[in-house]
Amino acid sequence: MTTLGTIAVLAFLSGISAAVAQETMHSIECSFDRVCSWAEGCRDQNMEFGFAFDPGTGFGLMSGNVGASLVEVSFGQNLLGTQIVSFVERLPSGVIQSTTLTERGNAVHSRHTVIAGEIVPTQNYGTCELEAWW
Repeated sequence: MTTLGTIAVLAFLSGISAAVAQETMHSIECSFDRVCSWAEGCRDQNMEFGFAFDPGTGFGLMSGNVGASLVEVSFGQNLLGTQIVSFVERLPSGVIQSTTLTERGNAVHSRHTVIAGEIVPTQNYGTCELEAWW
């Protein structure tokens, strides 16, 4: 999905005009080159996706190779002063997927999938390109 398309969808979902959304929107592009799971251990990979969000609404869109989905956005700071942003995707199945990144762009994407009654967790490690820290 293009950035402009993402802005229009987010504006519609949040009830604000597309012009206002475009002025306040931020975007992040992420690339994850390492994945770890219980079943397979750790291996190299190439996974990319991005986020578009308005910090004032607490919501955004995650877009990747299977489309876009609504995410909640949470901002914080750890005890050492590092700025952090997290995106939480709640799937219809009840499963949660989250991505957390630091102001330097270090990122982790966690999937808590359940298949046939078994938890199949994975963690993906990589970096995200920030246009600016808000």
